[in-house]
Amino acid sequence: SDQNVFTLDTAFQRRWEMQMVKSNIDNVRHAKQNISGTKISWGNFITVTNDEITRMTEEFGSVADKRLGAYFLKESELGRKEFSEKVLKYLWDDAFKLDHSVYFNDEITSLERIIDIFQDKAKEEDPLAQILRCSIYAKMLGDKPVDIEPSDNVGENE
Repeated sequence: SDQNVFTLDTAFQRRWEMQMVKSNIDNVRHAKQNISGTKISWGNFITVTNDEITRMTEEFGSVADKRLGAYFLKESELGRKEFSEKVLKYLWDDAFKLDHSVYFNDEITSLERIIDIFQDKAKEEDPLAQILRCSIYAKMLGDKPVDIEPSDNVGENE
């Protein structure tokens, strides 16, 4: 539900029969397609991202409605420009606005930086590896989850 139409949404729910429709990424034709310039498929991206948003719900309260729907992105929007300006902007401005460091690495301090990195085709490194926390990127690759970020250990032996 969009927060701006909450009252209208509530009125509709009172007047009509409602049915929850699960966002099932398995039904999306482009779920296995990689996001342009990355090693990450749309399906893996959305699954891990939604898990992180759900995890944030436990810490910060009600943000579960910020999850990405399976059709949030069309197949034609998997390109660098479209993906960064639609998905990454949404995640920065809305889903993770309470604490950017939960999802993005500590060196990311602005949406402008995210878009610059993601749209820079000259770099060969996966742009998602450059902007996301290491543990989140590893989950998207299907690697074993990493609980501790490298930067989290700074000063541990001091």
